[in-house]
Amino acid sequence: MLALFRRYGAQSTPRKSATTFGKRKSAALEADKPAEICITDKNRPTIQHSTVQTNAVTSDISQPKPDTDDILCENETNVKSLEVQPDVPIHHLNATSDSCLFCQVSVNNNKFNFVIDTGSSLTIVSSAVFHRLNIAMSALRISNINIRTADGNSLEVFGTLDLTFKLGTHTFTQNVVIAKLDNLSGIFGIDFLEANDMKIFINDRCLVSPTNTTPLFKDGEGKCCARIRMNSPVEVPAQSEMIIEWYVQGQMGKTFGLVESTQDLQSKGLLIAKSLVKTDGDRVAISVLNLRKYPQTLDSDQVLGKVQSVDEIITPENEQKNDNDNECSLPDHLSKLLEGASDKLSTEERNQLKSLLFKYQHIFAAPNCRVGQTPLVEHRIDAGDYPPVKVPQRRLPATQRKIVEQELSKMIENEIVEPSKSPWATPICLVRKKDQTYRFCIDFCRLNAITKKDAYPLPRVDDFLESLSGCSYFSTLDLAQGYWQCKMADSDKHKTAFSTHKGLYQFNVMPFGLCNAPATFQRLMENVLGNLTWEKCLCYLDDIIIYGKTFSEAIQNLELVFECFRKVNLKLKPSKCHLFLTEGSFVGHVVSAKGVQCDPSKIEAVKSWPTPQNVKEVKSFLGLAGHYRRFIPNFSAISFPLNRLMRKKQPFVWDDSCDSAFVKLKQLLTSSPILAFPTENDPFILDTDASLTGIGAVLSQIQNDEEVVIAYASKSLNKSQRRYCTTNRELLAVVTFVRHFRHFLLGRHFTIRSDHASLVWLRNFKEPEGIVARWISILDTFDYELQYRKGENHVNADSLSRVSHRKCKRLDCPYCNSPDSDKNDVTKAVAYVTLRSDQSKKTLSNWVQSWSQDEIRQMQSDDLVIGPFIKLKEKYEMKPDRSVVKLMSQNIRLMYSMWETFEILEGILYRKFVTEKGDTHLQLVAPMTIRNEILTQLHDNKTAGHLGRDKTISTIRQRFYWPGLSKDVKLWCKHCNICAKNKPGPGRGKAPMGHVYSNRPLDRITIDILGPLPVTDDGNEYIMVLGDYFSKWKEAYPIKNHTAQTVADKLISELICRFGVPSNIHTDQGREFESNLFKILCERLQINKTRTTPYHPQSDGLVERFNRTLLQMLTSFVSEARDDWDNHLPFIMMAYRATPQTVQCVHLMS
Repeated sequence: MLALFRRYGAQSTPRKSATTFGKRKSAALEADKPAEICITDKNRPTIQHSTVQTNAVTSDISQPKPDTDDILCENETNVKSLEVQPDVPIHHLNATSDSCLFCQVSVNNNKFNFVIDTGSSLTIVSSAVFHRLNIAMSALRISNINIRTADGNSLEVFGTLDLTFKLGTHTFTQNVVIAKLDNLSGIFGIDFLEANDMKIFINDRCLVSPTNTTPLFKDGEGKCCARIRMNSPVEVPAQSEMIIEWYVQGQMGKTFGLVESTQDLQSKGLLIAKSLVKTDGDRVAISVLNLRKYPQTLDSDQVLGKVQSVDEIITPENEQKNDNDNECSLPDHLSKLLEGASDKLSTEERNQLKSLLFKYQHIFAAPNCRVGQTPLVEHRIDAGDYPPVKVPQRRLPATQRKIVEQELSKMIENEIVEPSKSPWATPICLVRKKDQTYRFCIDFCRLNAITKKDAYPLPRVDDFLESLSGCSYFSTLDLAQGYWQCKMADSDKHKTAFSTHKGLYQFNVMPFGLCNAPATFQRLMENVLGNLTWEKCLCYLDDIIIYGKTFSEAIQNLELVFECFRKVNLKLKPSKCHLFLTEGSFVGHVVSAKGVQCDPSKIEAVKSWPTPQNVKEVKSFLGLAGHYRRFIPNFSAISFPLNRLMRKKQPFVWDDSCDSAFVKLKQLLTSSPILAFPTENDPFILDTDASLTGIGAVLSQIQNDEEVVIAYASKSLNKSQRRYCTTNRELLAVVTFVRHFRHFLLGRHFTIRSDHASLVWLRNFKEPEGIVARWISILDTFDYELQYRKGENHVNADSLSRVSHRKCKRLDCPYCNSPDSDKNDVTKAVAYVTLRSDQSKKTLSNWVQSWSQDEIRQMQSDDLVIGPFIKLKEKYEMKPDRSVVKLMSQNIRLMYSMWETFEILEGILYRKFVTEKGDTHLQLVAPMTIRNEILTQLHDNKTAGHLGRDKTISTIRQRFYWPGLSKDVKLWCKHCNICAKNKPGPGRGKAPMGHVYSNRPLDRITIDILGPLPVTDDGNEYIMVLGDYFSKWKEAYPIKNHTAQTVADKLISELICRFGVPSNIHTDQGREFESNLFKILCERLQINKTRTTPYHPQSDGLVERFNRTLLQMLTSFVSEARDDWDNHLPFIMMAYRATPQTVQCVHLMS
């Protein structure tokens, strides 16, 4: 791995397998026989001791030093070199990768395997480990160390820092270099070994320090490897075998282990049987054989072998069983895919499919597993000659910064991103998803705006559909993180750089959100599938379908596609794949053995249009139909019954002729020539609109100079979406239906039309946040143009946005509660009359004319509160026990508490209401279905006058009652748009004005500082203003600054020395008045000091009002430079004092 090595001589030592590194230079470094140590494998460092001829060493030393002082390893092509002292000789020797030793190290409670490399001068930690430790980039110290590969390519060094490692039970702190190490976590260099007096025992596989012993292991052996030794000396008889209890030096735990002896023990004629044992903590029983003809003693401190943990034990009996299981056993994620296949498959056909999935199981991405990248394509970004785009980083709260760090750690670990030094920078944004987690997004708006668009052609949809004719089986596939399986070109990686609080990073793979990503992906899929396209399968961007007329043909075609994916290392996502369907959806159409049909979802919005219930809904439907009337023969004649309903003073009666016209128009709207087939070259137009309760869209094309409909769509808004502002609802409509018609729009230019003008500036939104940022990032993958269209010309989409609307039960819903212009039934029903208890029940028709008694009786019976209460009244003549209503709703219990006030007349429930004057009349208990209309007519109607809450409640109580009436009226008035626009608020409350009493001059004075003003020739910049509350006398002194010393001196010299000591001083909270000096002055002179409240100058109104007058007077006399105001100040003060005060009504100079 490293290209830096030092030369160490070899010297015979009592223990040949030990390499010692002390704080002094080892004697082994001065020997004549060299020990070559180098790193050759780019994946793992290795160590090898060997002999090199003297002439070879001389040849190495005589090599000229590179000009850059970089030390280069010729045996490593993907390894970094560290710049060191130029007089250190370097030696190289080939070595095998399996000779490399690792040790387990803990850093910040994270465990890693580090290489022990005596050829490295420095200790190095990989950048992947550094980012996993969540250490800020700012913690790194800048370093001039140069790292480059053997082929001359420079690699980045990110800096150095001090890290604390834990080996075994002891901790060590070491200065390390942060650099990129491929497939390695880190390297312990000779600086670490010397600083901690480490010794390496190669044969014993251990790293020994004065305070700790750490086991070493080779790559692939794992970390669970420990030495075994004796607790006490044991004598093994000659040519005998005995079982001895051994001590395990290391943390093995209770597990199975494989025991092997050391070479040293075998050389003595002692053999330890290779056996599988179960360790019990730190003890294990092992058999020992003595081959010699004399007894031998095993010392207690002698290492006799090692024990390694095993992962799996396979016996001859279960080996065959496992093989049989593996032949037919599928992973869970593929088992679910198999279960989703058509239930029409026979057992034999299902087994064939199972075998195919087992054969190609590696092309399916397992859960939480890393997907690779294909070498077949690289994404490039052609930004022309535009300068780098650098968008400032956006601030994130502390909680979101942790989420960014977690996402970065995952992407760095999976090599999705890497640290960058790019001049380009794009901000990130976190978008909260429905499950309250966050999605990590990159805002590539500015980059996409300057990118040259890729005009790679997309296949014709009609040609696709013709290829599917006659097929009976269909399989659809989807790639796992398809974009991330495409590499970014090295020359364009820097353009994808994004900024975070942890630094700047760039993508190694094609990220989401780039405008040319769909074209690159389509090009990739066509290259992968090659000649299979059009004959065995079809690919439209990320929609892949494999078809066949018979099962045999379909499974052969599917295997060919699987083989193509296997060759280029593409991974599929099982949860989004569907195999051997007899009917499926592809590019907006339903394909089956019967042929190709229009996707029902395209016309569902019109087909499911409910029968209109009032004039408003008739208008909405005719608005949509009228937009396409030129395609409907005899439109006027067909729609005549519906148009008749909209005439003034025409009662709304839905008869058979209206129903026939409504059904006929829906049929014509969803059939040719209204619903046309999409063509390849004609431009698409997407009209979107949003109402308070729903969103709608119409996808159309300009064919033969006519705008024809391709598909309709509409969607109701949920509770949270209804709270969106108008712009967000309109943007939601755009995003929803762009995604809905994605198979038509992706990869081609199209136009979006909206009646919301602010969306035209969508691409210029500054620092979008939250859900808006996510919507914009979704739209960035499409090539579109936004156009504004007036609402009067936008009726097609506008109608669809309201089609799904029905009366909701929200009393504050502004759309439900907006009255129809021609509605007069409720106005007639609510007459301004009262019904007294002694009047005839027939007078009910005087004020409820719109509903018959049967309708009112039925509405009350269906109500969830009134209906059960009527049954109680009919069942019990007297008020029942409270236990009867204990489990009923709160509103029923409320009505129960007023039992005596309710009575039933002809099956209709009323409430007796006594006015303040003592008059009694009956209130109709209004069911939920008519409350909105009551509120509309008694508050919104022009005869109601939009009165306030209390008056509206009083008006309604003369006629109606229902539980929670006051609350509903309050909510209704609060959400009334007309009231909000035309009625001013009550204003900010103010406390009653008070008086400041003063009975003599100097009883209470006030002080304030006016300025800063233009600096005069004498250096004055401020005015110290004083006022007496009793006499209203004012003083003004020019001062150079307003420090506490200046203010105190001026107060003593100008006021106290001339007029005397005041009893009270009132100031604001300026620092000069709150200083210790001013407080001591007041204490010494026994002056009571008061102050104003913060940011409330009104509490010092005497001097604040004078300041305005003083500035006005100064402005009238100062020069153009305004630097002579201190010369005019005495004269202005004289003029002011000589002027009578209106409050005092006396002349101050008298």
